Amino acid sequence: MATMAMDTVRIKSLTVLSLLSVIPQITLAGEWQFSPDIFVDEIYSDNVELTKTNKVDSLVSQIGLALNTNYKAQYLSFDFNSSSTYAMYTHDHEIDKDFHTLDSQFSYMLWPNGITFTASAGISNQSRNSARNGLADIVSGNTVQIENYSSGLAYNVVNSDFTINSSVQYQITESEDNIGEREGYVASIESNNGKSARNIFWNISGSYQDQENNARESTFYQAEVKFGWVSGVGFNPFLRYYDENNEGASLGQRSLESNSVGLGIRWLATPRLYLDISYNKPIGDELNIDGEVQDNYLDYSLSWQPTQRTKLVASYSQRFYGDSYQLALSHENKRLTNTISYNEAVQTFTRNNFEAVLQGTYLCPTGEINNLDECYLSNDQNIDPTDIRILPIYDFELVEDYGLSLNKSLNWSSTLSLSRTTFSISLNGNERENLETNLIDTTKSANFNASRELGPRSTLKLTLSYTDQEFESNLTIDRSNRYLQASLDYNRELNKQLNATFSISTVNRESEQLYLNYDENRISFKVTKGF
Repeated sequence: MATMAMDTVRIKSLTVLSLLSVIPQITLAGEWQFSPDIFVDEIYSDNVELTKTNKVDSLVSQIGLALNTNYKAQYLSFDFNSSSTYAMYTHDHEIDKDFHTLDSQFSYMLWPNGITFTASAGISNQSRNSARNGLADIVSGNTVQIENYSSGLAYNVVNSDFTINSSVQYQITESEDNIGEREGYVASIESNNGKSARNIFWNISGSYQDQENNARESTFYQAEVKFGWVSGVGFNPFLRYYDENNEGASLGQRSLESNSVGLGIRWLATPRLYLDISYNKPIGDELNIDGEVQDNYLDYSLSWQPTQRTKLVASYSQRFYGDSYQLALSHENKRLTNTISYNEAVQTFTRNNFEAVLQGTYLCPTGEINNLDECYLSNDQNIDPTDIRILPIYDFELVEDYGLSLNKSLNWSSTLSLSRTTFSISLNGNERENLETNLIDTTKSANFNASRELGPRSTLKLTLSYTDQEFESNLTIDRSNRYLQASLDYNRELNKQLNATFSISTVNRESEQLYLNYDENRISFKVTKGF
């Protein structure tokens, strides 16, 4: 670990030195924007410890500094947004703490239409354990600081003959509790023929990841190549080659592969619509995830762009786990914007792996249990055997994710922008299956926002949200958490550099473990002073 820590320091130092060496040469031309802010946010919570009974209220005072700057030039782009907040809690000053956030992007084109150096840094505060509290924040506590750093090169070319979008980066992720840390290389490439293609066409896409966590290594590789002949009659034959290899980090985890070759036909219905269909035969004797021989299969892909503001891309194929789907739909007009996407990805070294742990077995009264204190007997209390039940208590602990997981995500967002009012709605769903244990976790959420400009300097915003989490949903020992949230924010611009926001919010949580249920209400007043 000492060697890994030293290598991490060297990489971060190298990134900083690289930035410092190129910035003096390119800051002679361009435009700087710098806007520091100081803010004070007073938040009152009537249940800061998020308990069902014995609620504790608290006034949480947050004092902070925000720095926002960006620089734009012909070959250089730099954005830096950070904040530092110190939070003080009236109910317990021993937990007073400072919090930091950072979102920084840097890119420098080494020469026109060629290689670009990129770097990024990010710091965020996330829920320490979303199975216990998926809405953890500075007020309620139980957050963990996550740091992400990356640097690398990108090569992008767009002309009438071909397009290439490619990148290679070295990425580092560090966490305050040391869970989900990783470092390694990530590369991707995508290339297509240009509009001037007359005899041949091609589509090439590929990605590669090689990452390490606690001396465990994981490698992902995926590539698809289509190479065809332009017949000139609207039906164009092509060859398709697909290769995928996923090697997990846990001991004994076998490699999961998909490797096939096929023949297909592209139907070019219009210049903006084409459908690819190919018949593919697996190469080699690799078995699928169920230990069965992989069968021949059909692969479909559709691309349609009827207008400049509307685009649909969809595909169906077979991978080592069975049927595989992808979807991306976007549409935009003067007032309405819609996007729908569905993706499937194999992941590891995440903060999404939970383990059910038996905390104990309690003798509790029959009926609803609001607090485990009800299961403890006083010295002078008599026991009624007819009014006692055995209650096992499980907790879900966040553990290192060394295996492979299949993540399926569906997202839909829509925004309607009127002259003074904006409505937005988003629906999200995610299913995560641990490919080693076959345990499934699901998350569903819905969000609605309505914002109204009451005047030139005032805005009223309503937010409603619903979140449903299920951990190990395919077992009887599962846990479901449901959150209902509502908030109303009134923002007033007092002058060009002084801003005030008044907010009220409420949240209700229902859990399989009744003693984890809670209600919380908040009132906050925030003042921000710019310079």
